[in-house]
Formats: sequence, structure tokens, C-alpha cells
Amino acid sequence: MYIKTENEKFKGNKGKNMKNLKLFSSILVVFALLALGGDQLYAQAGKISGKVLDSSNSEPLPGANVTVVGTSYGAAASMEGDFYILNIPPGTYDLRAQFMGYDAMMVKQITVNVNRTTEVDFRLKPAVIEGQEVVVEASKVVQKKDQTSSIRNVGSETMNILPVESVGSVVNLQAGVVAGHFRGGRFNEVNYLIDGMQVTDALSSSGQSVSLQADAVEEVEVIKGTFNAEYGRAMSGIVNAISKSGSNAFHGAASALLGNYLTTHDDIYIGVRPEEITRRQDYKFQLSGPVFRDKLYFFIDFRHEDNKDVYNAVRYFLPDDISFYNTDDVNRWYSQRSGDSSYVASGWGVGTDVTAKLTLNATKNLKMQGLYIYNTGEGQGYSHYNKYKPDGRSIGKGNTHMFALTVNHMLSSSFFYEAKAKYSDGYGSSYVYSNPLDPRYISDRFDSGTGPGFAFGGMDRNYNIRNTYE
Repeated sequence: MYIKTENEKFKGNKGKNMKNLKLFSSILVVFALLALGGDQLYAQAGKISGKVLDSSNSEPLPGANVTVVGTSYGAAASMEGDFYILNIPPGTYDLRAQFMGYDAMMVKQITVNVNRTTEVDFRLKPAVIEGQEVVVEASKVVQKKDQTSSIRNVGSETMNILPVESVGSVVNLQAGVVAGHFRGGRFNEVNYLIDGMQVTDALSSSGQSVSLQADAVEEVEVIKGTFNAEYGRAMSGIVNAISKSGSNAFHGAASALLGNYLTTHDDIYIGVRPEEITRRQDYKFQLSGPVFRDKLYFFIDFRHEDNKDVYNAVRYFLPDDISFYNTDDVNRWYSQRSGDSSYVASGWGVGTDVTAKLTLNATKNLKMQGLYIYNTGEGQGYSHYNKYKPDGRSIGKGNTHMFALTVNHMLSSSFFYEAKAKYSDGYGSSYVYSNPLDPRYISDRFDSGTGPGFAFGGMDRNYNIRNTYE
């Protein structure tokens, strides 16, 4: 377990810094108790900073009030006109600045990215009487002065318009990433995070032990090199997916997709019937909103997929059939064919993914989040060797549960900490029958791969089971 802290210092804040110093001893106690736990964990919030100035003479406006519209986040400008707002969840916001004797000003559509600082400056116009609020649109391209590495942040709004169905597809669209390889590196040189918590597979040290659906992601942060000191366990890249949260407004979506493959090449894609619209099935459901307004929010995302490959196998042979072609004498060739000649999808997969999240605003400065992720699936890959004997192949299965708790505490306008804990357990297997001594396993003598290069009998005998706990 790990605690992420952030402290900002500006001139004139000595009094606040002394107050924070008094709190430091108590924070050390918390850190000592929690930081011994384990994995490196990273913050999942961003920051807004800038200046509030007089538009006529560029003089600072100390005490000017800056607020994030529709939230409780805000700050007052310092004597030099500087302001900063910490601990803002990633997303798009409107920012308003107000000062007595000046027209209020609002900057709309400000994008806040995880672990980044968004710079916004205000120049307020003097007004003898209360004037109309000035509204401007934030620039889409913002110079990030604190960025020291090659980073790309992709928000949910951008993902909605991209032709992607997974977080992996979003990552592969980034420059320098090819099929999961960052800058030519290996798969096991990439570190994967969810809400700043490690989810890289502990057994293989590559890939993810648990994953989020793209619809459940608020933002994806992709770092492609020259990592800051806070990151570890990576040589080529970092992928950090931030999960969505509920809010005071109810949001919901549901969809169902049925599909099939259409082709005129029946000789290649045998057995594909145009009327088989259930060959590809995809069901999605998402709901979020308040349980208690301003206090407790929920978010639920569900997806179930049942997909069959475009390639069919033909059940000419069964696993206990015997064929012999291992001779040039055609009179000695022998083939036992007991199958029903039916078409069977050679590659297929069935999977279900669930994400659930509760967000509690215990106080104005204390927020707690509970996250649960469940992934399960099973399937088989395409096998050309088993084109005429689709039975007797091993089936890959897997499921993972992840529970996570995050506590975010703002001790002052310039200091906060985050404490996180997670537990996950995973199961994976590959076999034909769950019992390795099952009498339905047949002898090796039924294996027949001679002749035309296809299997005419036999059965997979690999048996693998793995359990992981983190």
C-alpha cells in the first residue's frame, strides 16, 4: 500500500506551511502503518493552476475567487495573483473567476488530465457596476509545463468517437505503440495500472491480470518513456486507466448487437449462413447516478460477448476415430469417419465483464471510493490442423475478481494524501476435462496427423491450471 501526497508552495503561504508541518507527524504515523503493504500506487487526479490579473494593467488581483463550476473545488488567488486547485478528477470542466469591482469571467471546456497540471489565466475587466459575465472557450492544445516525458491522455469523449472497442485498441493507436509493444520493447516491459494501482499479471510479468471495458474508462494515460521517479516495474511504457464515477445526474445506456459475416467465397468460409445473425453477440448496459445527492454515487458497467470466428470446422472425424496414411501404398490407406459432417466454429469466445464503483463524499475534504471488477471468459482459438476434427480440443478458461479501496483526504488547499488498497484473485485453466484422470481421455494411438496434414482423430492432453492472489 502507498500514500500519494502533493504539496504546493507559493510566496505568502508560510503560515499555511507551518500548519501543514504540525500535521506532518500524524501523516507519518499513517504512512508508516499503510506504506508497508506492497505495490506502488499512483494518484488519479489532476490540477488546475494559473493567475488572476487586471486586464488593463496586468496587476494581480489577490483574493479573487476561482471555482470549478458545479463542484466544490475552488481557490483564492494569492498576493501575486497565483491560484491552484488540487485533487481534481480527470474530465472536462468550466472554470469561473470573480472579484469585486470586476466582471466575472468563465473559461469553458477545460480538460483536466490525471497527474497533469492545466494552466488557465484570467484577465478580468474593471466594472463600475456589476457587468455581464465574460465567457471564453479553453484552448484544446495546452502547453504542459510539468510534463517531462512522452505522454498521451485520451479522455472518454475522445474514445467515444474513435473506432475502438477496448483500452488496448486505444493504446495501439498511439504513436510508438505497435501491437502492444512500446518503442520496440517487449510485452513484459509495459506496466499496467487501473486507478493508479498495479494490475500487471504477477505470474507472467506481462499483460493485465484484470481489465476495464472502454465504456467504463474516464481516461487512459499512456506514458512512452523517460518515466518520473514515482513509476517502476516498467522499461518501455506505462498504461494507466482511470475508471468512471457516478455524479448527481443519472446517466444510462444499453445496447444489443447481433451480427454475422457476409461473403461470396463459400469455398473458403465454409458453412457461414447469412441468416445466422447470432454468430456475433454483444450486450452492454451502463447506469450511474446518486444514491444520496451530493453524498453517495454509484456506477455500474456490464458487457457480455458471445462471438464465433468466421472460419468453421467440419465434424468429419471424432477423437476416437483411427486413420492411417503413413505409406505410399494407397491400398493400405485406412480412414474411420464417424462424425456427422456438421459445421462447428473453429474459433470462439464467450466473456462477461462487470465494473461497479461507489463514491462517498464523507466530508467536504474526505472522499472514499470502492471499486469492484469482474472478468470471466472461455474460448478456443482457430486451429487449421483440426479443421475436420473440431472435438477433443482443450478450452481456455479464466476469471478474475478485484476489490479496491481509495481514501482521498484534503488536509488544506495545498496538501492532500491518497491511500489505496487492493485485493485480486485470478484463475486460469486449459484442458479438455476438469479431472486429469477422467476416463474419457483417450490413448495416444488415436492421434493421426499423417497424410494430408490434418487431424483424423486424437485429443489434446495438455492440462494447465493457475491461481494468482495479489
